[in-house]
Amino acid sequence: MEMVDNLGRFTANLAEHSKPLRDLLHKDNEFTWGHPPEQAFIKIKDELSNKTELALYDPKAPTKVSADASSYGPGAVLLQVTDDSTDYWKPTAYASRSMSQTEQ
Repeated sequence: MEMVDNLGRFTANLAEHSKPLRDLLHKDNEFTWGHPPEQAFIKIKDELSNKTELALYDPKAPTKVSADASSYGPGAVLLQVTDDSTDYWKPTAYASRSMSQTEQ
């Protein structure tokens, strides 16, 4: 999970995808590998192995943040207009985190 967390800025919706795996790590939960953790593992593995093209951040380019939240955690993407088109916003970074039980 440490590697996955470090690569989170390259992957959209990491907090949501990793919830079944994080649930296994709680001290009060019995570690039982089943269908939901297996599907989460495969989804994260596929996301990390797919080619993700992030644009280099340009401080002079138009920039916007698109953010959303689910019951698992908030997420955001930093977008910038590329040189080729003013209609195409390309991601420069992703961010997400899981919510604690108190925050949920």
